[in-house]
Amino acid sequence: RGANGPADDDEDEFVELYLSSVPVNIGDWLLKGSSNSTDAQGESPALECGLFRRSVKNGEDADAPVVDLSQPVPTTLSTMRAWPAPPSFPAANRLAPHETTVWVVNAILTKYRRASDQDYHLDLRDAAGNEITAEIPCPCCIDPRAPLTSLIAAARSNFDSLFTVTGSSQTTNITVRVAGVGMFDFPHNQTGAAPNFIELHPVIGITFNVDLNAPLIVSAAMRGKKLFVAGFNFDDGTVVLVDGDKQKTRNDEENPGMRLIAKKAGNFISPGHTVTLQVRKSDGTESESFSFTRPTQ
Repeated sequence: RGANGPADDDEDEFVELYLSSVPVNIGDWLLKGSSNSTDAQGESPALECGLFRRSVKNGEDADAPVVDLSQPVPTTLSTMRAWPAPPSFPAANRLAPHETTVWVVNAILTKYRRASDQDYHLDLRDAAGNEITAEIPCPCCIDPRAPLTSLIAAARSNFDSLFTVTGSSQTTNITVRVAGVGMFDFPHNQTGAAPNFIELHPVIGITFNVDLNAPLIVSAAMRGKKLFVAGFNFDDGTVVLVDGDKQKTRNDEENPGMRLIAKKAGNFISPGHTVTLQVRKSDGTESESFSFTRPTQ
């Protein structure tokens, strides 16, 4: 991580020496004093983009094409915080399934700043006080040909449309929906970090001022005749609508609030055909429309 942040910023991301049972490979790290603004020859240093798992956090690693962008998975901050931390960190590869999945969370954005590695550092919190970190890398640090670069750039631009980000931490209290790929960071002192140091990193999508209680479809998939719908705020009695027609629906036993199964909806969706999906809660509240095309294979 960057080590050139201002010495009086206790929220910046410094390299620390610490006692831990978790091994960290520091073979390719470069350490610089926080007060140095020039290199040994008196020249301005190159853009600091960080080193620790840099290709993974920027979506440039060899495993980045494995990340399934077509099936984002809704989850919660508390669920992410409960994932077991890995015993080691591969420098340029991903740990499946947590780092090969696009996760979507509803949360409250409480703080934001530009870190010394140019990432936008976001502190997310839920109603119960659970926190995790999300980070939007700078496109200036990423190969434009990498598979996630355009999505990262769009998320960064979207954030810039609402906030003016500086190197100092700024507070806010705005509801957000964040989509990002999971990444385990190394243990270090940082506000908003999960106990297992899981992050949404890189963030590839962010929406502001969302209704955290509204039903929402995040993704859908077909298996035979069954239609599986994933999203948020599915109460007992929520039903799936296909082009406005109510389907026989049940809540998934393992994740009832985030997954619905319409057992025979496939009878009304031919391969290659596009339909409009919605969900309707037991109180009659309907979600926004979601366009779904059944794969031909």
